Amino acid sequence: MTGARPRGIMQSIVWLRLMMLSSFVVDVCNATNTDAQDSDASGQCNRPGQPCDVNGDCVDDDRCAAWLSTGDLSNCSVFPSFLQLHCPVSCGACSISASIQAACKMQESPPQQVSAPLAENIADLDKICQKLEARARQLYHRVELLSSEPWLLQIDDFLDAEEASGLVALAEAHPFLDGALYTETPHGGQRASATSFCRGQCEWNMQAVNFASRTEALLNISALHFEPVQFVRYDPGQYYKQHSDFVHEDVEKPPGPRLFTLFTYLSPPVRGGETRFPHAGKSVAPLPGRALVWVNAGGYQGRKRFRWLPATHSEHEAMEVLEGTKYIANLWVHNHDFRTNQKYGCKT
Repeated sequence: MTGARPRGIMQSIVWLRLMMLSSFVVDVCNATNTDAQDSDASGQCNRPGQPCDVNGDCVDDDRCAAWLSTGDLSNCSVFPSFLQLHCPVSCGACSISASIQAACKMQESPPQQVSAPLAENIADLDKICQKLEARARQLYHRVELLSSEPWLLQIDDFLDAEEASGLVALAEAHPFLDGALYTETPHGGQRASATSFCRGQCEWNMQAVNFASRTEALLNISALHFEPVQFVRYDPGQYYKQHSDFVHEDVEKPPGPRLFTLFTYLSPPVRGGETRFPHAGKSVAPLPGRALVWVNAGGYQGRKRFRWLPATHSEHEAMEVLEGTKYIANLWVHNHDFRTNQKYGCKT
C-alpha cells in the first residue's frame, strides 16, 4: 500500500518510544499562550502545573491521587516503573500508550514485542549474572555464590526483619488459594501449599512497592519485567516437589520466558522447609530475609534463530514443613516487559 511504513521501521519506532520509560520528561502546563492551547486540545489540563494528557486513551488509575498528593510529582521519579505505568497522565508518560497499543495489535509468531529483550542468547544471560553478583556484593554484606552451574546466588540480608514481617502481614491481608491450582496436574500430588498473587490493591501497598524497587536495584532491571509478587504459605506437611519455574508457553508470548527467579524467605518454619537444588547439590535453610536468585532459562541456537528452553539443572524442591509455617515471596523476571503487556492486553 502506498505510504505504508515497513514493519521493521514501525517496530523500531515502538521500541524507541518505550525506551522513554526510563528517561521520561514530565509535560506540565504553564501559563503561556502556547501551553494554554495545548491544554485546551488535551482536555486534561485546566490549571498551571497540572500534567497534560497527550493521548485521549491515557488514563490514571483512581489511586494515583493519593500517591501524587504532594503536587511536585516526585513520586514519579522515586517509583518510575510502577507509577509511569499506572499514572501515565500525572507522570507525563502518555506518549507511550498509543505505540504500545499499536504493537499489541500486530501479534505474530514469534510475537511482536513491545520492548527490547534483556537477553538474546545464553552469553547475554551470563553477562547479566556476572553483573548481578557484583552489584549484590556492593549492596549487601552477606552474599554467596552457591553454585555456578546452575547459577545460584544467595543474599542473607536482602530484607530486614521488619520488611519480612510486613510482607507476611500484607500477604495475609489477601485471600490465599490452593497452590495445586497453579500446577499442570492439580490433583497429582505435585504440590501442597497456599498461594496469593499481589495484584490490585495489594500491589499499591508501600510494602509491595518497596519490595519491587529493592529488586529493581539489585537486578538493575525495570519492574515492568516482573510478574506480580507471588506469596506462598506452607503449613505442616506441605511441600512442592522438584520442578522448574520455566513455562514453555511463555516463549511465544510478548513478555517472553521467565529468565530469573528472585525467591525470598519471609518467615521460616520451626522445622523443615528447606529448598533443595539437586543438580547443584545444595539445600538452603529458610532464614527470614534471605533471598535466592537463579536462572530459569537455557537455550538452543538453531539455523535461523535462538530458542529459549528450560534450564533443567535449575530445578528445585520445597521440602516438607515439619513444624510451624513457612512464608516465601516469588518474583519472576521476564525477558520482555510483562506489566505493560498485561495492562494493554498483549496476550500475556
